[in-house]
Amino acid sequence: MSVSSNAKKKAKPGFRFVLTVGQPLHVKPSLLETLAIDPELIRKGVGHSSANRKFISAAEDAWSCVSRKAETGDLNPVTWLQELLLEAKAASLWFPAAFLLRLRQLQRAELVIEDRHGRRFRRETCAALPQEFQEFCEAADFRLDIVPKISAYGFEALSGGDRTEFVNIVCSTWRDTASRGVALATAIASVLSKLKDSGWTISNQREEK
Repeated sequence: MSVSSNAKKKAKPGFRFVLTVGQPLHVKPSLLETLAIDPELIRKGVGHSSANRKFISAAEDAWSCVSRKAETGDLNPVTWLQELLLEAKAASLWFPAAFLLRLRQLQRAELVIEDRHGRRFRRETCAALPQEFQEFCEAADFRLDIVPKISAYGFEALSGGDRTEFVNIVCSTWRDTASRGVALATAIASVLSKLKDSGWTISNQREEK
């Protein structure tokens, strides 16, 4: 029995949403291809609303300008995707949930992206976090798994849980010690003391309350 042309078209392979942990993604000219997001799933989710299509079009256009840098390892696509979603949030622009899911998978290293040389991109610690928080972490040699929230204001831990209060305490205390010109060790101790007074502890590079 011969196979009809329509059946052949339906059998044509397309993108599949990556479900296996650890399977590497690869930098492609298209953002959807790079993140291995099935465009058919996106089309179904977006529907016919022109407002909802804006993000997809704008994201692909923006990615086309930087994909070559990502291919050569000169641009971190994990950081770039985080900044893209933060900008979309700031502009009240709707975006498919699949993009946020991909970002969190990449930040937690459940998935990785490789450049054309096979080098894997890692989450940049403190990317898009307040300057005072970055300065404290660098001075105290802490690498905390805290990232900006994308769907709301504030910060969260990659393992789960709100960390907005934690970040705000660090920033305000660090800013205060800088204005008083105290010694570095004293400034670090002051931050840790303020966190402890508020019920926060840092152990094994993880913050807990």
